[in-house]
Amino acid sequence: MDSGASFHTTPSKDLLSNYISGRFGKVYLAYGKSLDIFGRGDIDIKTSSGSLWTLHNVRHILTLKRNLISIGQLDDEGHYTTFGDGAWKVTKVNLVVARGKKRESLYMIADEDMVAVTEAVNNSTLWHQRLGHMSEKGMKLMEKKGKLSSLKHVDVAEHCTFGKHKKVSFSRAGKTPKVEKLEPVNIDVWGLALVKSVGNSHYYVTFIDDSTRKVWVYFLKNKSDVFSMFKRWKPEVENQTGLKVKSLKSDNGEEYVSQPTLRREGDA
Repeated sequence: MDSGASFHTTPSKDLLSNYISGRFGKVYLAYGKSLDIFGRGDIDIKTSSGSLWTLHNVRHILTLKRNLISIGQLDDEGHYTTFGDGAWKVTKVNLVVARGKKRESLYMIADEDMVAVTEAVNNSTLWHQRLGHMSEKGMKLMEKKGKLSSLKHVDVAEHCTFGKHKKVSFSRAGKTPKVEKLEPVNIDVWGLALVKSVGNSHYYVTFIDDSTRKVWVYFLKNKSDVFSMFKRWKPEVENQTGLKVKSLKSDNGEEYVSQPTLRREGDA
């Protein structure tokens, strides 16, 4: 962890994923010597808690002696870093991103074992991207056949796995539509609409035949008009089909149980 570094740096290209080669300028050391930047990329670091912490736009500098994490770059990316009592902690909003301890006079992100684990994980991510985001099962099969000899461990990113999940429709088992038409008919009212329709309506009522799934829609100026609309719809559909409406299914809302003769115009 370095408060004097302008950005994250590493001398090891093997640690970098999403690598972009090119001339990205120079860096100047404390005694004035300049070093060339040969590329940049991302590094996944396995923290002491076991989670992965991704550092973005890490500069690749061949002749640098250490991997440096820039406190200034973390600050620019919205992270908050604290030091004290022989430990350090990086947070973003209210989430602790990473933490570690002071070793001698330096605040270190990881020891040698952690770097080795990080490199293996990073190689897995790199191969995952090269193979067009292949599934973890497919990569393990290739590793078993010796096709990925340089890979020691397969670990596909969780967000990629979730991104490949497909939506599964609800089972229709147990629901058998009625064979006979108009048995039953589902009725429901929608509203209140904040904006009136062209005909100055605030509501609409639907009648849905459970057998054929045919839908009738009628617009209502008031919720109290449901019963009068039902009296209009019932003889019309019975004359068209030659059948009788046998039953209605509703959510037992107020509009279905009220007394039409007592309902006032403003009631809803």
